Amino acid sequence: MDAIPRSSASIEAARQAMGVSNTPAALTRPLATRIPSTLAAFVVVLGVVLGLQGAGGAFSGELSGLDEAAHYVTGVMIRDYVASGFHASPMAFAVDYYAHYPKVAFGIWPPLFHVVQAGWMLVAPVSPASVFVLLATTLAILSTMIFVVGRRLLGTGAGLGAAVLFAVLPITRFTAIHVLADAQVALLDFAAVVAWARFLETEGRRESVAFGILASLSMLTKGNGLALFFVPAIATALAGRLRLVKHVNFWLGPVVMLVLGLPWQIYSWSLIRGTVNLDRSMSSHLISYLVLLVREAGPVILGCAVVGLVFVASRWRRERSLTATWSAVIALPIAVILFHAVTPLNVSDRYLLPALSCITLLAAAGVESIAGLVFGASRPRAVLVAAALIALCFTSPGSVAAKEHYGYAEVAEALMARPGPADSVILISAPGDDDGMLVSEMVTRDRRPGHFVVRANKVLSRSNWDGGNYELLYKDTAAINRFLTGIPVDLVVLDDKPSSLDEPHRQLLADTMRANSDDWTLIGDLSPDGGRRVVVYAARHPSAGKRHIEIDMKYSLGHSITAK
Repeated sequence: MDAIPRSSASIEAARQAMGVSNTPAALTRPLATRIPSTLAAFVVVLGVVLGLQGAGGAFSGELSGLDEAAHYVTGVMIRDYVASGFHASPMAFAVDYYAHYPKVAFGIWPPLFHVVQAGWMLVAPVSPASVFVLLATTLAILSTMIFVVGRRLLGTGAGLGAAVLFAVLPITRFTAIHVLADAQVALLDFAAVVAWARFLETEGRRESVAFGILASLSMLTKGNGLALFFVPAIATALAGRLRLVKHVNFWLGPVVMLVLGLPWQIYSWSLIRGTVNLDRSMSSHLISYLVLLVREAGPVILGCAVVGLVFVASRWRRERSLTATWSAVIALPIAVILFHAVTPLNVSDRYLLPALSCITLLAAAGVESIAGLVFGASRPRAVLVAAALIALCFTSPGSVAAKEHYGYAEVAEALMARPGPADSVILISAPGDDDGMLVSEMVTRDRRPGHFVVRANKVLSRSNWDGGNYELLYKDTAAINRFLTGIPVDLVVLDDKPSSLDEPHRQLLADTMRANSDDWTLIGDLSPDGGRRVVVYAARHPSAGKRHIEIDMKYSLGHSITAK
């Protein structure tokens, strides 16, 4: 954070350099009065995020998609490993856990988000709803940090408006209702930026190392944290302090970042490089992210941010430097877009979340500067600025679809209530990655580890992480039936929605159930919500012998795993 000028004259000079004419009370208010306002801001934003989660179906929908269920199940697995007293080796425990609940993705992503989930669920209930409260808390902490920085730079009204504005952006709302690591990345990125701003102000070793540690934690949450590697150079150049490049302290942060964070990135890449299709068009990535930025922020908010950037940059034109905090705030969006433009992975709007945390501050600076020109030193200006920023919440053109309830929670309840062994083998076949919904619902309710949930797209077919290189492992219904009875499978849960039977193995499985009535009997038509029809078949001749489940992991581990 920028050092506070010691005289009122110097404060006013700094404010005028940013295009704002009066001095905010927040800059001179004693610490004892700033703490209650910070806590109040946290409570307000937390309430806003929880309300948006409720409206978005976070507490009633299911964990759909490729990533959500994997993040959640991996967090539960780590939680259970700790709760078990570390009675087995980590790898043996993970392999056995995957055989029961095949949505474990430890290593595909760095571990910190899953470790945080695990720690949370050691004291809170094991449920998706519990994790959503964790996500709301994470976003509320980030928004409160935006408030604190905005208060010191612009005043209380502008800081609060910026915090609320960030909390209600479409991409923030999307992140709040999906179990994803992006909120934690954004929090750590913003904290790292604040640490680097402090380094630019003090040139101290401690501040540089703090940046490196926070950046490493972001990298250990998700690979997107590597974007922070660009921040020191960009922020230092904007601040007009390139002389710091010659100092050892400048390099401490980046070196700590690489030493602590890079090894896991290399390990993760070794696991996923054969599972994803890479798009290496850097120019198209850059254009895509700029378009996404306009879509997610909206032209009005971006327009205010440009106005704020012009006023902030006026100091650079006069003094050839920016304040330390503004330099770091401006550096983060540039670094995020630059990193993702050169990264050969799929484009996603949620990767812009850290950038938008700083863009809302620039938008607040724009509104505050305009208010200064229009209202001068008017006493209610702080209220007007906060109201204007909150009004901007309604100008973003983006929309967020509410999470749907497909009924897999009821399916899991019915399966758990059914009489039978606690280690039954349940094969689930659903469109795309929707089988993760049942896996996550089962892991929430099961006496872990209990039932074996087997994903049809893992044992009847093979593909990479994003569905490419699809390969059918069994060519006809007779071969599939021999495979099922050979494990043996006790129950088959089939999402029999006709329009969803577009993968060959799914159609073959449905045909297998109908063609082998001597081996399988229809025991339930659950017809859950969400326009789906889920049918359950039971083996007519259940086996009490040992289980033998082999899961092909060619595209990730390079070999198969077996559970008995």
